[in-house]
Amino acid sequence: MASHRRNALNNGPAAEPLAPPEPAVEEAAPGPLGLDDAFEALHAPPPRRRVWPWLLLLIPLGAAGAAGWQLWRLRNQKVVVVRATYTVQRADLPIVVNDSGNLEALRSETIKSKVEGQATIISLVPEGTIITDEDVKNGKVLVELDSSEIRDKLTQQEVTFATAEAAYKQAKELFDIEKSSGESKIMQGELNVKFGKMDLEAYVGLALAEDALAGRLDLAKLAVALHDEAVGHRKGAEADVADALAGVMEALKESATPPKEGAGSPDPKHPNSNKPQAEPAAEPRGNRAANALGGAVLQKKRKLEADIGLAFEEFKRAADKVASYARLKRLGIKSSQQLEAEQLALLRNRITLDQALTARELYLRYDLPKEAEKLLSGYNEAGRELERIKARARAAISAAEAEVKSTEAKYLLQKDKLAKLTAQLEYCVMKATSPGLVVYGTSGDSWRWRGNPIDVGSTVHERQEIIKMPDLSTLSVKCRVHESVVDKVKTGQSARIRVDAFPNRSYAGKVIKVAILPNTSSSWLNPDLKEYDTEISIEGDMAGLKPGMSAEVEIDVKTVSKVLQVPVQAIGAHRGKSVVYVIRPDGEEEMRVVVPGEANDKVAEIRTGLAEGERVLMEAPQTVSVQDEEAEKSKKKEEEELNGGPPPGPPAVKPPPGPSEGGSEQPSGRPPSGRPGRGDRPRPRGSGGGRPPG
Repeated sequence: MASHRRNALNNGPAAEPLAPPEPAVEEAAPGPLGLDDAFEALHAPPPRRRVWPWLLLLIPLGAAGAAGWQLWRLRNQKVVVVRATYTVQRADLPIVVNDSGNLEALRSETIKSKVEGQATIISLVPEGTIITDEDVKNGKVLVELDSSEIRDKLTQQEVTFATAEAAYKQAKELFDIEKSSGESKIMQGELNVKFGKMDLEAYVGLALAEDALAGRLDLAKLAVALHDEAVGHRKGAEADVADALAGVMEALKESATPPKEGAGSPDPKHPNSNKPQAEPAAEPRGNRAANALGGAVLQKKRKLEADIGLAFEEFKRAADKVASYARLKRLGIKSSQQLEAEQLALLRNRITLDQALTARELYLRYDLPKEAEKLLSGYNEAGRELERIKARARAAISAAEAEVKSTEAKYLLQKDKLAKLTAQLEYCVMKATSPGLVVYGTSGDSWRWRGNPIDVGSTVHERQEIIKMPDLSTLSVKCRVHESVVDKVKTGQSARIRVDAFPNRSYAGKVIKVAILPNTSSSWLNPDLKEYDTEISIEGDMAGLKPGMSAEVEIDVKTVSKVLQVPVQAIGAHRGKSVVYVIRPDGEEEMRVVVPGEANDKVAEIRTGLAEGERVLMEAPQTVSVQDEEAEKSKKKEEEELNGGPPPGPPAVKPPPGPSEGGSEQPSGRPPSGRPGRGDRPRPRGSGGGRPPG
């Protein structure tokens, strides 16, 4: 406050010096026995008689006399008070926000232990070392941890990994083998199905085979139908054979009797020329399916029918020959032996015919359906076998694939473990990756790390911070701006910075960040305190600056041009209005209501109520508070009601009390602009500004 007053005094060209004269003190008349006399009496040589009770009585009397003398002196002292004034002037008013904070680096690298569990530090770069770009390029080692245990685990893991890798490769080869074998078996099964269909088509024909495979034809029923037709054909053939045998028997009977005179002799070549020739038995017509026969069945059926026709023709010729020999024997041309030989040949031909007929019936009754069903069943079985082959191939491939996946998972697991141990081994050596200042992680936090500081031989655990490396080329000031002025602070505003460690230096800067939400880290101490983190960059030569140094910041918000201004302490409050005390030309004080405008921590704008060149008191005197005035009015009103009315005559107007008179309200000095004044809150950290103490 004293510095602010001095600044305010210097601003006014007509300000009176604040130099109170020496107070005039009137001499006090000699009083009763003083304190010195009491002490002299106490230390005087003792009389021969006992006087110490009297001395004990004189001590409090002397003290009381000295106190009374001092009180009388103060009451009669003449005090001369010199009051400083300020001449109202028009000038530019810079609106600034003052605050304090600490230096922090915008870019900072934190080196933490990445080794699992705990590890011992065996090498450590000295704290305070400045890491340069050349050190980063050369890979300077900052920290080295003990890696003996990790190396042992890594050796064992390499063996386990090699075993898992071999099993994985073997499983992959077996999978390829199973896949190739399955494909070959499936191909063979497909060929078997194809060959089974071709065999059926070759046996019964293409049309019947397609009908049978499609389920439109039953080959067994077709064979039964063909057999029934063959049986009917046999009956016709047997009838023809019976007719032929009847003609033979008739010729044999005639040959047993002598021929009559004049009877015509039969033609020896055609003994039965007078009888109608026997027609061969009609061939069975069958049905549409029988007519569609093809392949081996048709060939076999035709051969059997040809054998039957040939045997029947042979039988007919033999019968005709026997009948002819019988007639020639009767004429004496052929002998009985020749006739018997022909009869034997006829019998042989008949047997041959019966065999041919039976062979066809047996083929159509048994061989045809048997072979057809066999081929059809073989085709169907080949199809089912193909499905089984495919299923077995899928199962084998799935098993091989599962084995591949299992061994692959084990392989990858062991590979990850190997890579992890390799990385853990690499984590034991921590190299510089960016320039900066080496600061141990436990520095500045001795309360937490008192028992285990960062040093060679210390044990660190995973994710523990070992080194902090702030980049000294990116230092900034981090402060907290009070909510009352945070709306004035914007990104890009210029600022002036002064570091406590270098008071003779001044740095330029800019606001680079203003937090959106207030910082609540100190809310448990003061829940009503709302402060916003703000970062200000530092420009220029930053040699010697280090993170953590205290700094004062003055942020230029704006400048109000050519306005009337007075010191902020010159503005007081009276009955809810802002007032100043103007020194009139006659030297008397006049309380005047004013309307303040913008303000900083030193001066405030006066929009109305003052004129340039007027003199005002540097500090507004204390005035009676509104509450006291209301209480006084209420008290007077009660007295008037008790006395039956107001007293006669207007009440005397009492001028405002001076600085030495009583008053209960201290002027707040708060301008109506909303910015905190000097009288309602303590001065914040630093040279002034926007944050009350937390």
